[in-house]
Amino acid sequence: LYSQTTQSLVNFKNIISKLEEAGINVTVKDTICRQVSNRGPKISDFCSKFDKIIFVAGTNSSNGKVLYNICNKNNENCHFISSIEQIKTEWFEKNDKVGISGATSTPLWLMENVKKYLLNL
Repeated sequence: LYSQTTQSLVNFKNIISKLEEAGINVTVKDTICRQVSNRGPKISDFCSKFDKIIFVAGTNSSNGKVLYNICNKNNENCHFISSIEQIKTEWFEKNDKVGISGATSTPLWLMENVKKYLLNL
């Protein structure tokens, strides 16, 4: 049994248990990326502390999609962007607390640029 590297560790273990309970002999190849799976609880907590979230990642980033979905579950005002040009001023209200997060592959300079842009709105 192989898993996508961004699969939830809990889900992966549940699948293994179900297969074993059904009497299926399973050889497990754990390919889950701990850098992504370990961020889930932390990013959930992070997102709950802000009015709005800007999540920065490439549109083809698998871990970006997984982490964004976690953010979005914990804050319905979460916006996925790949570039500053995608930010819309109508997303924000005066005095909003805005959190910025990103995929494991999102460059820090890009997130810093998003921060600078938001501070100048």
